[in-house]
Amino acid sequence: MQADGGRSTGMTARRGSGPTMHDVGKLAQVSAMTVSRVLKNDPGVSEATRERVFAAVDRLGYRRNQTARSLRLGGSGMIGLVVTNLANPFYSRLALGVQEVATEYGFRMLLSNSAEQADREPDIIDGLVDHQVEGLIVVPAGSRQQHLADAMRHVPVVLAARPPAGLDTDCVLVEDFHGAREATACLLADGHTRIAFLGNPPALYTGAERLRGFWAAHEEVG
Repeated sequence: MQADGGRSTGMTARRGSGPTMHDVGKLAQVSAMTVSRVLKNDPGVSEATRERVFAAVDRLGYRRNQTARSLRLGGSGMIGLVVTNLANPFYSRLALGVQEVATEYGFRMLLSNSAEQADREPDIIDGLVDHQVEGLIVVPAGSRQQHLADAMRHVPVVLAARPPAGLDTDCVLVEDFHGAREATACLLADGHTRIAFLGNPPALYTGAERLRGFWAAHEEVG
């Protein structure tokens, strides 16, 4: 096989197949394991080695075979993220953050939008589990979460922005109550007395917590 500039790489590509991790390692003069560590952004690899590996990747046009990875490691290399409203900038930023961290660890992200439809969420979760995701991050659309308990038998589940309802799982929440209370307190401190509250419906956890913070600030000033 000829490299850029007509120089031979010393390797013959197999007909009908692309370059492998071993091919990249041979060209970069490192082991296939080192190539894998570089592609996973392992901080223990020297910068000089990283540069050689990436140069070999570019020269050979190497792409990781996710199917082979799944067979070898017993996982899909994918994480599922389910949000309730992708048009909401908060959830768009959440998705970008999840994707960034997932990529750092060598995973891909599958994104789904439940559109705040609790009856739609179980089918979304089932579909992601069927795709053999290795973990789920879910913003739950409702308080009925038995489908999440079922999913937890197969993959780890972490909830975001809204708490679990009867589930023993990790959850990352925003300070909805304290944020609303502090914002309202600032307006009251400036002498405002006719303050309107606009937010999510109280039936949603975020709406209920923000409304609670709104009234708590009023109660604190009498």
